[in-house]
Amino acid sequence: MKQRRFIWGATALLVLAAMACSLGGKTATPPPEKPTTAPPSAPTEAPATEEAPPLEIAPHALENLNSYRARFVWRQTVEGGATQTLTMEQEETREPAARRIVIISEGGENPGTVELVRIGDTSWMCSPDSGCIQTQQSAEEATEFGEGILFKPEDFASSDYQYVGKDTVNGVRSRHYTLNLIPEMLAGIVQGTVTATQADIWVADEAGTPAYVTRFTVSWEGTQEDGKKIQGDWTYEVYDVNKPITIQPPEGATGVPEDIPIYPGATDQTIMGSLIMFSSADPAEDVAEFYRNEMPGRGWTAGGEGTLGNIITQEWTKGNRKASLMISPKDEGGCAVMITIEQP
Repeated sequence: MKQRRFIWGATALLVLAAMACSLGGKTATPPPEKPTTAPPSAPTEAPATEEAPPLEIAPHALENLNSYRARFVWRQTVEGGATQTLTMEQEETREPAARRIVIISEGGENPGTVELVRIGDTSWMCSPDSGCIQTQQSAEEATEFGEGILFKPEDFASSDYQYVGKDTVNGVRSRHYTLNLIPEMLAGIVQGTVTATQADIWVADEAGTPAYVTRFTVSWEGTQEDGKKIQGDWTYEVYDVNKPITIQPPEGATGVPEDIPIYPGATDQTIMGSLIMFSSADPAEDVAEFYRNEMPGRGWTAGGEGTLGNIITQEWTKGNRKASLMISPKDEGGCAVMITIEQP
């Protein structure tokens, strides 16, 4: 369970730490295609006689959509250093229930990429160097549709604002506002003193569409505690709303080999390359007997079987491949199973 939660919890950790480290690997998995529509048109200033609409964002607005893509880009430059960039791309569909996130860190000492995909009850976390980890999760552990890309621009919408006018953002008519952020709101990010900020937010303004944030931008300048000047910016946007989106397992995700049976009712399934792990509520001996009966029918030849304390071990061969099983009873009942597959 902890491994499954880590896969999606890793997103939050990456946002907080991406400027200091990365997940390794220099070959980036391509993120979802960027919108091809033009950037927002020049805002139309609100006529003096027009009553400025209040800045209102629908609570949990993305939960009212059927599909969407979102992007969050963070750029930061410290005096005397290179610009560091963190890009998060997310796409999500309600039917079928699926989500894909690609996180790319660039410009630091160790640029890297990680891809997280969930389709139904199966999740993957992949990076170019480490390969893929596949897990299964229960309905109770699955994240809800529309939780967004972690970053929530509406948290800043309580600031003083000024209505600018109407724009079109990624094909969606939107209301444009400037936000008067208090510098202290960004001081923790800079780890020093913020001396200047600028923020703009656009909110969807179309009939039949929830008032979600279509775009949010923030830029700042400041001084770190060590005296170095720092400047940075964020850009967040939502696009391809309610458009057809297909999410597939990540490239390199292998799954369980067809000739390796998984014990019926297995839970907590995790696949890491040639290692397969899962739990069962049944006794270890019942699971061992299942593999004694099933493996020969899949073309495997029994090797040695033994015990290590109360742990049952089995060895199987098929051509030049070898499968090793370790079935360990749990104190609370049931057992944990680990299958290791070796091949040239």
